[in-house]
Amino acid sequence: MCIITGINETNYEYYIRFMPEVLSEWITADEDILVFGIESFGIATGSVIIRRVFPEAEIVWFYVDEQLRGRGIGSDALMAVMEMMREVYDISTLTINLYAGTDERLVRLFDGFATRREAMVQSTYETTLGWILSSSKIRGGSKSSVALSEISNRELNALCEELIMHGMDLVRMPINPEDYLLEQSAVYMEDGQARGVFLLKQSGEGIELSLLASFANNPVSVMDMINFTADRMRRFSEETKVTVNVVDERISKLIRHLNSMKDEDEEGFTKSERVTIDLSVIDDVRREAELMLQTWKEFETARAS
Repeated sequence: MCIITGINETNYEYYIRFMPEVLSEWITADEDILVFGIESFGIATGSVIIRRVFPEAEIVWFYVDEQLRGRGIGSDALMAVMEMMREVYDISTLTINLYAGTDERLVRLFDGFATRREAMVQSTYETTLGWILSSSKIRGGSKSSVALSEISNRELNALCEELIMHGMDLVRMPINPEDYLLEQSAVYMEDGQARGVFLLKQSGEGIELSLLASFANNPVSVMDMINFTADRMRRFSEETKVTVNVVDERISKLIRHLNSMKDEDEEGFTKSERVTIDLSVIDDVRREAELMLQTWKEFETARAS
């Protein structure tokens, strides 16, 4: 059993560890962003962040303490969120983007509801490091990129703000340097500011290319970061599995460009989904729950007699 609770100055300290730092600042800054804590048996266990665009709402962050997953907290929290959106905020549909590579436990939360699923541009692409480094488009050398380890927290926070402002995958914000390969991840610097980022992380025995984005005026900024990273990836085996998070069509085109793939070639790509729930299903869920409870009571009564 869990409760969805509003977050304010009296309980903020219990939930801050479950929230992205940048998004937590929106609690009072943006009336269209709703931030809630997940409480289970009196313990803070996670957080939910929702963006309202009436009459719809979108879950942009859904997090349950990793040590407490698999206990039904997530499904209880989702149901509570759905009821709140409909009853309190008069929301008719709730959506969430399930990116390829999303924790399967989160994906399964939505299997029990009548949903509409739409393939998104976002996907993952799987290949090997050797495939990437063999591209004739990667020539090595960088003029304006630096390692993630070299930029300040102030520069990193400013970059996160710009990524969010441009609608870049809120679920992955903010950037926590400890999550990534500090010396291989690249940041593009322009006029003394961080204007692009290429994030890599170790994922088991493989490498995940998590995010590639640039807001620089220089049209070669993306290739500059790629070349910077390529120079620093030589220590890994060419057989190392590489997973690329394709967050927009531009990244998809870049992958095809690197090894001259055709537009219709989908080999290696796994699509993400946008899931939409019609909140009228709440009535059906309630009826089913009431029927099950009634059946159980009748069974217990019959057994007692």
